Amino acid sequence: MSAVWAVLAIGLPLLGSGAAARLGDAPAPIAYVDAQRRANDAIAGERDALLARDFRARGDLAGSLDKLGGLDYATRMTFLAPELERRLRPLRDRQESARSARERLSQWAGYLAPPLGMEQALAQLAGTDAQRHRRFERQAAGYQRQLREWFYPRIQRQIAAPTPKPRADSYGRMNFLEFDAIPAYAWSDAPAWSRVAGALPTALWLTLLAAALSAWALRRLRQWPAEL
Repeated sequence: MSAVWAVLAIGLPLLGSGAAARLGDAPAPIAYVDAQRRANDAIAGERDALLARDFRARGDLAGSLDKLGGLDYATRMTFLAPELERRLRPLRDRQESARSARERLSQWAGYLAPPLGMEQALAQLAGTDAQRHRRFERQAAGYQRQLREWFYPRIQRQIAAPTPKPRADSYGRMNFLEFDAIPAYAWSDAPAWSRVAGALPTALWLTLLAAALSAWALRRLRQWPAEL
């Protein structure tokens, strides 16, 4: 019995961890950092050409090519940051694909390894499971895109049509007065009952597994010599 428990509690998680590490073709963390560095270097070398391309593609900026050299860093990044993300997207997609495969394998492994299954069920009940974290990441990324869609046009609009001097009565003599219009982050969580529903299959399976192992142990117990 102890050998069976050792296999379920230790052996299977170790095997699953080794198999999960080999799933997908995600780049190693060092390889991703190196790719990011190379992409940054390439964009820095192509900076003016990339900015000129984006300026020519927009009617409101096509006549402001002479201002490319005078752009500040923050304004340049509103054009270059999306380009960096576009170049790194294939690597990010590979990372996400491998991560999803590992999470699916982990969910199935929870049905074979009781400690892992119990950990996953308790994490889901507590709201600290991987799926809820993924939901937060997606919503945070969506909020980041929302902020960019709101800020970037206003920042880039200053290139061709700078805002007049700040009003004398503005706080800190700033010319930005749309603070209340900035999009706010709103977390949309799944209802609490969905956590219980998500943990029920694992709880039911572990109950059945415990009952099966107990029945097997009792059967073995009846076969022992009576004099013992």
